[in-house]
Amino acid sequence: MVINGVLTIGLKENWKSTTETRFSLGERAKFTINGSFNVGSGSDIRVFDNAELIMNGGYCTAGVQIVCFKKITIGEGCAIARDVIIRDTDAHKILNSDHTMTQEVSIGNHVWIGNRAIIMKGVTVGDGAVIAAGSIVTKDVPTKCLVGGVPAKIIRENVEWE
Repeated sequence: MVINGVLTIGLKENWKSTTETRFSLGERAKFTINGSFNVGSGSDIRVFDNAELIMNGGYCTAGVQIVCFKKITIGEGCAIARDVIIRDTDAHKILNSDHTMTQEVSIGNHVWIGNRAIIMKGVTVGDGAVIAAGSIVTKDVPTKCLVGGVPAKIIRENVEWE
């Protein structure tokens, strides 16, 4: 584990909350924090054996799930809303096929991911992008694009947010 800044795990939005926050690192897993990153209560972050998770400043609110079998990179200044799921794996093999179980995920700088969105394996999200609430992202998202839907599609280009 390499922390080049501050990592806060289990940050409570409601001070009375007793929701458990889980964080696990497998054997030879790499976890790097650059800058300040806050992880909300009830989140579940799992980095499996030999996998790598890099978080470059930002936050995720309550109930976020990050499942890392290979490599997930989250850029600087990202805002990840409640109950978002980010996975670089299907976690199961499909036999007798050319199915790829695990592919890296890369989320650019200053990306906003709305409530209950799901980012699937093999996806790259460009800088400044916005993922609408409830979207399932199965393909790359260009820089400064707003995507939404199931599966997510480009709704608007050249978006800016703060």
